[in-house]
Amino acid sequence: MVWILVIVVLVLLVYSAGFRKFSLGLLVVLFLAGIIWYVIEETENQRSLTRISPQEVELDKLRLTNSSSYSRQLTGRIKNNSPKHTLRSIDLKIILRDCEKESLKESCTIVGETTESIYVNIPPNQARDISEDVYGLESIHLKGEFAWSYRITKLQGE
Repeated sequence: MVWILVIVVLVLLVYSAGFRKFSLGLLVVLFLAGIIWYVIEETENQRSLTRISPQEVELDKLRLTNSSSYSRQLTGRIKNNSPKHTLRSIDLKIILRDCEKESLKESCTIVGETTESIYVNIPPNQARDISEDVYGLESIHLKGEFAWSYRITKLQGE
């Protein structure tokens, strides 16, 4: 049925100057509407990245444990201390270190690094527990002690 409509439109484009003008005008209007929509979406996306500052987010009792041979498990609690914005996502840069004790001095080597995006829905002044699989740190063989750290790289609020 759609192919019949396509044939009719093609015939009208070939034989009707008025339809060609209408079609061209419609394409221009749709193109401009698409550009306006894209600009509005990009502006909103940029605003959402600045609504909540890292100082307004508390990460409590985060733990990184082995969950299987192909991933590690990140667990803990995220608290949104923003007075008016809902936290939608948080990106954490996770760094895994292998720390060996050499006499009295401890030497750590970075053996793994990944960025984990955690999608949440935390209203203002509330907290949620998380449990996320973290990939990219799974096949690391440690010579010494396991140590890890994290930092917030991106927050998205609404």
